[in-house]
Amino acid sequence: MQRLKALAALAACTLMVAVLCQNIQHPIQAQESAKSGNKSGQKASAEKSKTARKKPRRRLPMYYGQIGLSRDQREKIYEIQAKYGSQIEELMKQLAALRQKQKEEIEAVLTDEQKERLTKLQEEGRKRRAARRKKKSSG
Repeated sequence: MQRLKALAALAACTLMVAVLCQNIQHPIQAQESAKSGNKSGQKASAEKSKTARKKPRRRLPMYYGQIGLSRDQREKIYEIQAKYGSQIEELMKQLAALRQKQKEEIEAVLTDEQKERLTKLQEEGRKRRAARRKKKSSG
């Protein structure tokens, strides 16, 4: 009986910590949301950004924001990123085209029966992912 009470208390504490952690914002995110005046609409704006591609915000590479960069250093990094951005974007388009060509060549090796089975498996996978996303967003 005592173990059951201890287990219930542990479960309650774990649940409380999980709820609290969901409400904690990273300091940089908190600053950005305070600047924009948008604290509760972050989820909606994230969904909008998926559908309508806007010009990407200027972002520092991972961990660079934590090493004490000066404003001048930040601006130089942003300039460097802008300088290479269009080249990287073009290479990504080329890579996507190569992947598509590879996929087409691989599928050309398959029999009609295998292609049908592959299509069916891919559709089932899409449905499972959609169900998971729906469950995740509602829960």
